[in-house]
Amino acid sequence: MDIKVIAIDLDGTLLNKQNEVTPENIEAIRRAREKGIEVVPSTGRLLCESRFAIEAIGGCNYSLHCNGSIIYDHRAQRPIYLSSFDPELAREAVRRLEKYNVLYQVYVDDASCCPKRFYEKFNDEIFNATYVKMFRDTQVWMDDVLTEIDQNQYRSIKYYIPNRDHELLGRIKEEMIALPGFDSTFSSYYSLEVFQSGMDKLNGLTKLLEHLNLGWENMMMIGDSENDLRAIQAAKVGVAMGNAEDFIKQAADYVTLDRNHSGVAHAIHQFLLD
Repeated sequence: MDIKVIAIDLDGTLLNKQNEVTPENIEAIRRAREKGIEVVPSTGRLLCESRFAIEAIGGCNYSLHCNGSIIYDHRAQRPIYLSSFDPELAREAVRRLEKYNVLYQVYVDDASCCPKRFYEKFNDEIFNATYVKMFRDTQVWMDDVLTEIDQNQYRSIKYYIPNRDHELLGRIKEEMIALPGFDSTFSSYYSLEVFQSGMDKLNGLTKLLEHLNLGWENMMMIGDSENDLRAIQAAKVGVAMGNAEDFIKQAADYVTLDRNHSGVAHAIHQFLLD
C-alpha cells in the first residue's frame, strides 16, 4: 500500500475528550513520519487554535485549516493557499447570523471574532470546558462585528455557530446555504460550520496532493464528522473513528477505536506499522 500522506482531523479524532493528544497517538505519528509519511492535521479550526496539537505531535510540514480554505506551509511559515469570501457576501452572512441572536465566530485570517454581548455565554455549556479555558480570551470580541471587520479589512473565511438547539442550527444552515457561494456542514451535533462552496477538506487536500505531486491513492484520511466525509470517501484508506456517527462509519473502509482510546494510533498501526 503506497500511502504517503495521512490527513488527521483534530476534534473528535486526534484530540481526546480532554482536548489532548494521547501518548499513543504521538508515538504512532512519530513512527509514521520516520517512514517518510507526511502527517497533515486537517481541521475546521484556525491555525492559532491548532498549534498546541501540532506541537504535541512534534510539528508537521503542512496543515489544513477552516475545512480546506487554508493550507499552511510550516517550513515557509505562510499559507500556500487561502480562500476568503467576497466582502459583500461576508457582510450578508453576518446580517443573517445577527438576526438569530446566537453566539457565532467569524474566522478571519488567523483570528476568531465574536459579538461581545456573548462573552459570558462562551462557556462549557456550549464548548468543551478545556476549549473554553484555552480560547475564550483569545477571541477578538467586537461591539459591532459587521462594522469592525470592515474597518480592520479582515478577510472572512468561515463562520462557526455552536448551539445546543440542533433544530435551530438546521434552520440557520438552510438559510445560509441559500446564499450564493455558501455551503455548510455540521462538525458535531451542536456545531455548525458555514464556509465557501467547494471549500471543504476534499478540496483542500486535493490542492495539497497536487502540490506534493501525489494523488488520492496515496492518502489515508482519519475523521469522525460530516466535514470529514468526502475526504474519507476519496482516500485510498478512509478511516472513521469509533465515536463517529453511523453514516461516517458506513462510508469508511475501516472503523478504528474511539478518540479516548487512541483510535488514530490504532489505525496507523493497522495499515502502516504492523
